[in-house]
Parts: sequence; structure tokens; C-alpha cells
Amino acid sequence: MNSHIDKIRLPGAEPQGTPVAAGVSDSGAPEGPLSATGVLPALGAPRGDAGSEIQPTSLQPISNNNSNSNSQHTILNIFQLNANKSRPPHQLLLSHAAGANTGVTSTEDNYFVALIQEPNCVKGKIMGYKGLVNFKADSNDRVRSCIYISKTLNTTKYNQFTNTDMTTIGVKLENKTIIICSLYLPPYEEDPIEPIFTNLIDFCSKERLDLIIGTDANAHHIAWGCKDINTRGENLMEFIINKNLNVINVGNTPTFSNRIRNTIIDLTLTNNLSYSSISNWKVLDQDSLSDHSTISYEVRLQDTTAEDQYRNIRRLRTRQFKQGLEETFNPHFSGNIHVKTKYLTDCIVEAYHKSTPLSRGVKTGSLNWGRDIIKAKNRVNRLRKMLKRGENANTREEYRKAKITVHKLVKKKRRADWRKFCKKIENTGESSRIIKMLKGNNIVGNCTLEKPDGTFTNDPQETLQLLYDKHFPTLNGENDNIVLTEASPTTEILDFIDIHTIREAIFSFKKYKSPGADGIFPILLQEGFETIGEYLLDIYKESLITNTIPYSWTVSRVVFIPKPGKFRYTTPKDFRPLSLTSFLLKGLEKLILWFIEERFLSPNLNKNLFAYQQGKSTETALHAVVHKLEKSLIKKECSILICLDIDSAFSMATPQSMVEELSRTGCEEIICEWIRNLLTDRQITSTWGATPPTGTSIEALLKGASFLQYFSILL
Repeated sequence: MNSHIDKIRLPGAEPQGTPVAAGVSDSGAPEGPLSATGVLPALGAPRGDAGSEIQPTSLQPISNNNSNSNSQHTILNIFQLNANKSRPPHQLLLSHAAGANTGVTSTEDNYFVALIQEPNCVKGKIMGYKGLVNFKADSNDRVRSCIYISKTLNTTKYNQFTNTDMTTIGVKLENKTIIICSLYLPPYEEDPIEPIFTNLIDFCSKERLDLIIGTDANAHHIAWGCKDINTRGENLMEFIINKNLNVINVGNTPTFSNRIRNTIIDLTLTNNLSYSSISNWKVLDQDSLSDHSTISYEVRLQDTTAEDQYRNIRRLRTRQFKQGLEETFNPHFSGNIHVKTKYLTDCIVEAYHKSTPLSRGVKTGSLNWGRDIIKAKNRVNRLRKMLKRGENANTREEYRKAKITVHKLVKKKRRADWRKFCKKIENTGESSRIIKMLKGNNIVGNCTLEKPDGTFTNDPQETLQLLYDKHFPTLNGENDNIVLTEASPTTEILDFIDIHTIREAIFSFKKYKSPGADGIFPILLQEGFETIGEYLLDIYKESLITNTIPYSWTVSRVVFIPKPGKFRYTTPKDFRPLSLTSFLLKGLEKLILWFIEERFLSPNLNKNLFAYQQGKSTETALHAVVHKLEKSLIKKECSILICLDIDSAFSMATPQSMVEELSRTGCEEIICEWIRNLLTDRQITSTWGATPPTGTSIEALLKGASFLQYFSILL
């Protein structure tokens, strides 16, 4: 036996004086899990099997004596595999795991996690899967680790602990957070441990977070069932002991098999778990179509997930909604504009809730592989079992050819399904979305971000505050003294707004556009317009006459959108805020826009402006520039093209400058004053990652953003 083992004692084992070697049989393969925080069981003591629950020996098993027998737990069904850069093993794992029958009770929430090393990755992109969200390093090169997890879980990617070989996420439950890591250790270095991995373990220790690591270690050591020890294995084992980690592997079933050897190099590691436990760790007896075998286990957490229920607007029962709105809404309800607007909003939302059933989560399911692929997979599994019973050259060759056949059938079916899918595309809108999906990188909008001092945020709340500070800085009273150009005190806008123009404005919105903070979709206003139309007309005119913005219209729901075309999303500048306001407000905004465009804006706009104008776009702007350049080339003239990118252009455009420029066009004072009030003293609410759905509200001035951006063209 290697003398190095005799020199290492596990932390906590010194009082008993028991070296590691005392718990290892002469064959060199341990019979049970190794816990680095205690000693191995003494000879003759009961040993754990593949289905037993594993607890670090330094901790007491979780006791349910004082807990409610009906209390819920959260179960994470974790699958771990090295896909060997191939698509069929990658796809088979997701299909098998998502369609697995876990058999959990109704008092437990059950979710799926896949830790994949060497996934199928093309130009930095990995495949998606229905009902799952995937996390990986932000890179346009091949990555060697990724994680898939159920969409319904509140998950955050930790950028400071993520690179091409390591992916780290945090799963936020009601009261606790568990850290999950997929790690690939390259085989060509004697010391496989990188500083980023050490930093992750130290971070979890400092914050007292449970940590689970699924890794392809490419290291041999008898401590996890190998028959030999190499230098990498010695270094990794020493690191595990020094960092108080636990090796969760059970038994000596090989996790890697090829013609040369069968060995165990895929490991599951944890720190001292305090509010979670691992059970049913096993190597699945099914062929994974990779050289590595699939590992599965359950993580049971003493916490529940937040109730993730929502209403799908596309399931709205329109007839029931109309009837409910007519019964709830009183057109004679009176009060000030704030009370009336809130009453109207509440009536619409109440009718919407009564006419739309609740939905929960996103369904996942196994793929329809087809009869040929299922038959070929079954043959591969039969040959694999024959190889286990005894090595045979002919059987080995048949097994190799059978796996190749499955790979070919999967690729053939993928091409056929893609052609079938493309034939269903009937309009340019659908094709445009497909192109964006194919061109774009897989972007996750819930991750930790880098702060100005070079450190990273530690939780979603801190990340959200960092985004607020960057995109919505507080102004220091620069809008108090807005000077309006004197104009004739006409009120043509009040004559312009009537029931017909309001109908046209409301029905110009697409039915299912994302709502503002009040949760009202355009289809709700359109379906209920016959009931609320006249009441809405009174609110619009009262808002303009009294120069008052209803309280509910001053709150905007902000969504931070990753900027396209980037491969790293680690700073606040990599995201742009999208402000979603109430469609009740947008209806009045659109009416005012139509009015001022017709009477004031059109004669005062420069012909070289292409933004926010009907019939103009970036394409027409590019065409105008190219036309001038081509004309210059034909005349053999020298041309200079200067391109400027103004940093935070909309954010830097103040309401003061916007309103003053609008006033100079001769716009009515009643409109200028209304716009000034609209652009100041606002509130925003947003969510990020695992923050509560209501988000965090701050009072700020929305400088530009999506509030009347068309006025910025006057500048």
C-alpha cells in the first residue's frame, strides 16, 4: 500500500488514532463513502450501500422529532455525466432525467438538476431543453462544464466562481441557499486545483452555505474506489482533507470504461452539509452513449421553494372576463383621479383573475426518440450487461458498433425534426425569432455582477442595487426650473381626445405585450373597452386638465435586458433597462404623440433624424450613409465617415431639456406641463434572480429610458 496514505489522518480522527488506511480493505477499494470530516467505520461495523442516506460522520442525522410530520421538503434529483463533447449523450441525459419517475410524495417539491462536464458545445452555445434553464461560462469558445436546472427554481449564476471548466449556481429557497458546482479538472496537470475552486470553498465556508460539487476529476485514488493512486489523486485527496470536504461516492462501480481500463474518476463532493442531505447515490446501470456512466442522487433540503404560481394570459376566458367586468365595474363610481384610476385597475385585475386559471411551473418531458432509436439503445444496454459479466473481444466490438449506430440515428432524427420544424414556419415574424435564437448566445439574466472595486456581488439584492446605481442615478434638483416658451393657451388636445381616438389607441397595442406594474395586458382593455371606454375618457381628460398623473401610473416595472452580441455579462453596463409602464398610461401617451406629431413635431424635425419615426429605421439610416459614400466614390471624391457612440444617451437626456425643446415647437402648455410631471418623481420596481417578485422600489427620475423616448429626437 502506498506509504503516503499512512501519513494522512482525517480531521477529527486524531483522538481515536485511526489512520485512513485502517478503513481500507487490502484490495484497495473502500466499501463505503469516505467522509473527510471523520473516520471511516471500524471493521465489522455496518456499512452504507448505494441506496442508503449519507451523512458526514461529524454531524448528527437530521431529526424529525420536533418537526411537523406534514412539513414540506425540497428534493433535487441530480444527474451527473461527462458527455465527452458529443450531442447524443448530452441529449440522452436531459431526456432521461427530465422524464424520470421519481416517485416523491405530495408533501415534497421535486426538481431536476444536471451537472455536465465536457458538454456538446458549438461556438460557445449548448442545447436548450423545455422546462430547463442552462448555465455556463460567458464565452464564444468551447466550455467544459454546464448546469441544467428546473426553470421554476430561483437560481443565480455566480460569475466570480465560473469559467470554462467550472460552473457555479446558487439555488434560493424560502430561507436558505444551496450552492451547486459542475467542475471539470483537465487531465494534463499534476495539480488539478485552480484558485477559483479554492475561492468557492472558502466563500461557502465563510457564508455557511451548503456546497455540492459534481466533477470529472481525472484522478485516481483508492479512497474513492480506484485500484491505484497517481500524483493527481494524491494532490486532490490532500486538498479534500485540508478543505474538510466529503467524498460521497458509494461502492466501487466504475464511472469510466473503455478498452484500456475501467476506473472511478467521476466524483461527488460536499462540504459539511448543515441543512441538506444526500441519498440514493448510484451509478446508473444504463448506457449513457459516453465513455462515462451517469451518476444520480437525491439532495433533500429542509426548506421549501416559494410558491411559483402565475396566470397565463393566453388562457383568458374572454366571455367570462367580460361578464365579470360588467358585474364588478360601476361606471358611476366617483372620487379624485387617483381613486378612480385605482378603482378601474382593481376591477380589471379582479375580472382577469376570476376568468383565468392558475398555472404552476413549466412541464418537462422525455423526447420522442422513435422506435428505431429505442430499439438500438436497448441493444446497447444488453451488450453492456454482457460485457460486465465477462470481457469478450467480439462482444466489445459489437458494443462499439451499436453505440456508433445510436449516434448516427440520433443525428439523422435531429436533422429530420429540424426540417419538419422549419416547414411549419409561415411568416417573417416566426422566422425572425428563429434567426435571433440561432445567432444569439445563451444569456442568463440572473447572475452576480462585478462592482467598480473589482469584487463581485454576493446575492441578488446586492446585484439589483448595483444595477439601480448604474442605470438610475439620482438627480440633484436639476428639473426644478423648467422654462416654457410662451404659447397660445389653447386646449385643442381635449377636443382631439374622444371615444373613437381612445379606441384606436387601445386597439393599436399587440394583445399580449408585457404589462406594467399593474399587471394589465392590452387584451384586457380591448375586450372590456365597451364597458370601461367612457370612464377611461373621463380619466384621460381629467389628467390633462388638472395636470395630475395618477399614482398607479407613476410606478414602472423595470426589466434588465442583456445587450445582444456580447459573450460576457459580468458588469451592469452589459445590461440595459427596459421600463414597462401601465397600458392605461400608454394609451394616453399615444394620443398625445399623435396630436403633437401632426401639429408640432413634423415641421421641426431634421431630415437626417431616423429614430422613432414611421417609415424610418436603422436600415434607412444606413442606406442614406452608403448612398452618400457611393456617390462620392463615383465622383472620385474623398469622404470621411465619423461614427460616434454616445454613452448612456437616453439616460443623460434630462426632462428639463426635453420639455424646453418641445415648448419651442409651439406645443400647448397643457401638454408640456403634463409631460414634465410624467417624467419626474417616478418609482421603479424590479426583480433579479431570487429577489421577491415585488422587487425593490426606489424613487428616481427616469431619464429617458422608455418614457416618451421619442421626445429625445428634439435634442
